[in-house]
Amino acid sequence: MVLHAEPNLQLVECFDPETNTCPIISSCGLKQYLQAALDAFLAELNERTLAELLSKKGRKEELQRLFQIGPAGSSPNEAARRSAYEKPRTTK
Repeated sequence: MVLHAEPNLQLVECFDPETNTCPIISSCGLKQYLQAALDAFLAELNERTLAELLSKKGRKEELQRLFQIGPAGSSPNEAARRSAYEKPRTTK
């Protein structure tokens, strides 16, 4: 979900060679460590679901209020939003 919201997630300027203007890029050794940290961060988030995030009582309603999303069924895109909150179902 994070990568859908932030498709160009770049922790530091040097991650994008096209726009990088960092003056110490040739001698800095941080890039590999920062990339490893970003990978670990994203891996941890990939283990979580929106349902887990929203499971705390009142959190979903508060986020709906903050983002001005109406209650369930109030918009044509509600089904798509609701499916993003649910864990995938397995069939047996």
